[in-house]
Amino acid sequence: MHTNSNTEPFRIAGLGTALVTPFAADGSLDRAALRRLIQFQIAGGVDFLVPLGSTGEASTLDDAEQLQVVETTLDEAGDRVPIVVGCSHNDTRALIQRAGQFSALGARHVLSASPYYNKPTQEGIYRHYRALREATGLNVVAYTIPGRTGGNILPDTMVRLVDNGIVCGIKEASGSILQIQQTCRLVGGRCAVFSGDDAMTLPVMAVGGAGVIATASNAVPGAMRRWVDELREGRFDLARERLPALLPLFDACAAEPNPIPIKAALHLIGLGEPVYRLPLVPPASATVDALRQALQPFLE
Repeated sequence: MHTNSNTEPFRIAGLGTALVTPFAADGSLDRAALRRLIQFQIAGGVDFLVPLGSTGEASTLDDAEQLQVVETTLDEAGDRVPIVVGCSHNDTRALIQRAGQFSALGARHVLSASPYYNKPTQEGIYRHYRALREATGLNVVAYTIPGRTGGNILPDTMVRLVDNGIVCGIKEASGSILQIQQTCRLVGGRCAVFSGDDAMTLPVMAVGGAGVIATASNAVPGAMRRWVDELREGRFDLARERLPALLPLFDACAAEPNPIPIKAALHLIGLGEPVYRLPLVPPASATVDALRQALQPFLE
């Protein structure tokens, strides 16, 4: 196995924000706005940051822009919070090449979705992650999100990946609480399992999850951090009391494909322009109204 002397042990838990990638009015990458967003997240107390996920519109960024996002995020965050870089591809060779470029910039952790479109078997998924880990030595967080990839990473495959030291974290967005419970039971204590869906955070953490990689925290990092802390401390009564204020925002953020609503939410609080790259388009006025109403309690 490749060894990377700079790779750090994976001790990440709690609230991670899947960062939006800000664009300027002309559609170009807005690195200054990204720096402001990162500062806002750190000031809000997030535990770690995740650039280049689906929330970051990574699929529409060219190779140079992806490197710029990683470089900017690492530079702005410094050593204040860990960075888990989104790094997904359905071509294993291309994935390894991209991960190597991120590693050269200083990345130590990657979040990698199961290969999309190809529809590999569970064995193919296992070998895909094994090849990534062996070639780069990076800490790998496996990401199962069948709604976007067309494939699922089953609990038994997760166990193989954990048992063989290939992955050190799991982002679970299968939508199946039964699958999540099975995964947490099988790898609990040996691997951090994160909710990949804001609205599933409470049940995921109730069955042993380590935290959430969230979308809504782009706009309300402080409120999300307090809520996740209560869940981590087992104060579920308090967390349930806080949930009604958050649910309308979770609902509004899910009204249209991510990151359409959350970018609009950031615009409403003065943190970026609602600029998207096709095929994503601005939200409907009803979504913006719902976001404005959902954000109101956090602005008072």
